[in-house]
Amino acid sequence: MNATTGVTATVEPTVVTGYVPVAAVTLDSANNLTINGEMITGFDVLANDSNGDLRSAINLQTGNTGVTASLDAGNNLVLTAADGRNV
Repeated sequence: MNATTGVTATVEPTVVTGYVPVAAVTLDSANNLTINGEMITGFDVLANDSNGDLRSAINLQTGNTGVTASLDAGNNLVLTAADGRNV
């Protein structure tokens, strides 16, 4: 809490969860994933991201995007910005 204004700010994580399991797709210049201005491209995504390449590619950009990736129990992609920024 700020002693002068009495205002307290709290940042809650922003979480976005996909509605369908991760599908097999080739990410290239025409079909890509862009998160907070960073393009994720240049590889094949396996169904359910079974080899983890999609999550790894997203998580390699966490320093630039503020977003981490995981899968839920239904193999839906979950994107989380711990600092509350948009996803």
